[in-house]
Amino acid sequence: MKILISYRGIPQSPGWATGDLVVDSFKRLGHEVYTYGNYYKEPGHLLPDHVKEGKLFDEEFDLVLCMETNDDDPPYTDLKYVKTRKFAYWNFDISYNPGGVCAFMQYMRFDHLFCANYLYAKRLEKNIPTIFLPYALSIDKHTLSRWPEKDIDISIVGSPWGDRERIYNLLKEKDIKVKFITGKFREEYIHALARSHATINYNVEKGRGLLVMRIFEAMGAKTCLITNGGDGMDRVAIEGQHHLVYRSDPELIDLCQYTMGELDEIGREGHLYGLTHHTYDCRAREILYSLGME
Repeated sequence: MKILISYRGIPQSPGWATGDLVVDSFKRLGHEVYTYGNYYKEPGHLLPDHVKEGKLFDEEFDLVLCMETNDDDPPYTDLKYVKTRKFAYWNFDISYNPGGVCAFMQYMRFDHLFCANYLYAKRLEKNIPTIFLPYALSIDKHTLSRWPEKDIDISIVGSPWGDRERIYNLLKEKDIKVKFITGKFREEYIHALARSHATINYNVEKGRGLLVMRIFEAMGAKTCLITNGGDGMDRVAIEGQHHLVYRSDPELIDLCQYTMGELDEIGREGHLYGLTHHTYDCRAREILYSLGME
């Protein structure tokens, strides 16, 4: 199929752009993929100037998929006029600007909505065909061909401040070996995660509906995820089998005192489950299936 995927990117970003990972998956599934956005990526990539020249409207696609992770800067409205069989929108966090995003969707008249925010997916399905579709892991980027030895008991990803710093100090008081992973990106970041028997994700988005990317990065890195949960988490994996959830400080301490073998087993189970159900290849197939195109 001929597919146009629209997304914005930051060429100098230290991490991988979600749009790039999605494009790679559609290509891996054998589709002819064109991209459209704000910076030159590769031959076949369409820039905003091409719209002014009329080039975009000379094409006809099977699917136009608009996707954004930054709702302060929504997709290009020009795509409303592109000839396509199916017109869909994958929104990653509507909760930052719900009014603006809803107005944008109403203007664009999409056929279908995919929403990474579980709470808003439930609300929006009353007005437009909507499917809860969270972030995922990339089989190319978030897994390793050679796995390092695990020499970090418990890791915390992110800058050491706020609740992360509080959790770190709490665990150190209980003589639990814990280490911050900060300032690492791409392969170096995944490698550091893979060295951890378990990694703690303090989900600051809890209560707002978003399951953050770190959940799926932990799955890819084969490390046991210990998290305070999030809306829709029960739709992603099974608590106690693929990840661990704490609801209080004492419960977090108990989970961090599991044996390294127990944590490693949960990490392996989560990894296998992630590769089966939560890769961007899986998301691409789900999009096509939901649209009646596969």
